Order: sequence, then structure tokens, then C-alpha cells
Amino acid sequence: MSEISFQNELKKALHDVPLRVKAVFAIVIILILALVILITSLISKNYWYNMRMDESAVTLLENDKMSVDSNYSSMQSKISKVESELSSRQSEKEALDDYTKNKDSLDSELSASQQKLDDLNKKASDAQKELNSLNNSVQKAKGAPKLLGAGHYTVGKDIPEGRYSVSGSSNFTVYDSIGDLTVNTILGNSSIGVGSYTCDLSEGDTIQTESKTTFTPIQ
Repeated sequence: MSEISFQNELKKALHDVPLRVKAVFAIVIILILALVILITSLISKNYWYNMRMDESAVTLLENDKMSVDSNYSSMQSKISKVESELSSRQSEKEALDDYTKNKDSLDSELSASQQKLDDLNKKASDAQKELNSLNNSVQKAKGAPKLLGAGHYTVGKDIPEGRYSVSGSSNFTVYDSIGDLTVNTILGNSSIGVGSYTCDLSEGDTIQTESKTTFTPIQ
């Protein structure tokens, strides 16, 4: 059947349909069109709503990604710091391990060094005691009175130089190294004697005594 024949047959069939049926049919067509329009509108609104939701979701995701990236960078920085500190602590641990390994050897060397130091201190103490003893002996020797008979004596050769209390019972004279008279007195308790006489004798002086004379050092 051709298209023109079909249209003619459709017009003829519709012409034969009662008016009431035509009205109902028209209402149904209108309702169907309205429903199609409504569905299309809802679909369109839903599409744009979904588009806006998708854009919001994308924005949120981008914000979340930026936050995650920032947190990741922060964590990377913290990890780097921790790794650096760990490396430093590892070096300290290695140094401590080395010290622990060498501690016994170091303690042994320290003990030996301390023993040597104690021995040296003891030797030094003994040497100081010996020196003090020698000084005391020298001091006592210097402090002992020296008796010279009548004659001529040289200070520094026959008697040490120093300050003396001189006692005796005769004339007592002293000449310095160039021959000048520095002491001329009479010792003894006689009416013309001075008892004892205190004088300083220098090296090179010449002493002249007429009888036994005692020279007592004065500190």
C-alpha cells in the first residue's frame, strides 16, 4: 500500500469515528504530549542539577587534593627531619659503641697512668723530704758556732759569709776586700771590752783575731 492510500484510509477511518471518541483521543494525545514535555523538563533540570553537583564535587575534590598535597609535603618534610635526626642519632650510637668497646682498654691505660703518677708523686715527696733533711742539715751546720784561734782568716774560705755574733777576749778587726778597716773593737767583759759584737762578714773580708774567738751565726 502506498503512503497516499494509507493516509486516505486513515482519514476515512477517522471520519467514521464518533465525535466523542475523537475528543477523548485528542485529550489523550494532549496528555501524552504534556507528559512528554514534563518528563523532558524534569530530565533537563536533573541534568543541570547533576552538572552543578558534578562541578561542586570536582571543586571539593580539587580542594581535597590540594589539602592532601599540602599534608603530603608536610609529612615529607617531617620525614626528612626524622631521617636527619635518625642519622645523627645513629652516628652518636656508633660513637657510643666505639667508646664502649674501647672503655676497658682506656680504663686500663688510665689506671696504669694513675699508678705512674702516684709513683712519681711518691718519688717527688721522698725527694722533697730528702731535700728538706739536707736543708736542715745545712742550716744546722750554718747555725753552729765556729771557733777560730788567733790569726788571720778569709771570709768565704775559712768561714762562710753572713751575720755573726762575735765573742772572745782580745782585739777583733775586719778588713774588706780592698783593705779598708770595717771593724776594730775589743771583745770580752773587761773594763775596756764590749762583750760580744755583731757584724756582717762579706766574702773576701779579712779577719784578724788575737786569741780564740767564737763566731755564732745569726739568722
